[in-house]
Amino acid sequence: MKGRNHDLRLAARRCDRGFSLLEVGLGVVIFGLVVGIVLTAAQRLTQRTRCDRLATDLRTFAAAFQAYHQRQSAWPSATSGDNAVPRGMENLLRDTPWAAGPPVGGGYVWVSPVAGTTPGAIGLTAFTGSLPLELSRADLLYLDRQMDDGNLATGRFRTGFNGWPLYFLPEQR
Repeated sequence: MKGRNHDLRLAARRCDRGFSLLEVGLGVVIFGLVVGIVLTAAQRLTQRTRCDRLATDLRTFAAAFQAYHQRQSAWPSATSGDNAVPRGMENLLRDTPWAAGPPVGGGYVWVSPVAGTTPGAIGLTAFTGSLPLELSRADLLYLDRQMDDGNLATGRFRTGFNGWPLYFLPEQR
């Protein structure tokens, strides 16, 4: 009997030593899954916040361009580069984030209307090398549902060249 009690004490000591490799591995896997889920949700929330800021900026810019049109009875000429402020719009866009660029990367550009075919539009481009445009198709659809009709092929918010977004201004009469 003495041998049996000794074996039981040895087994009890082994249990007191800590976790088994299987238990530690399972804990690490569960922790990794939780961290992955939290990071993915945080990234999605961050991108949605950027898209919401972009929608607000586009509406602000649209109001500035419409104010210009009301004063001048014409639209400004097209911009020559990303984030370049159209001539005559300096005061109207001074306190806006136009020059800083979109919160999703890329650059803003003013696309002048083409008589009888297209209204003026505020576009986003990816030609700015230091700020790549980071908009997925899901982001574009989210923006379109926020600002327009939910269809990227119609309405005021559409995709244009290379799938880059354009926010068309309503035609002035």
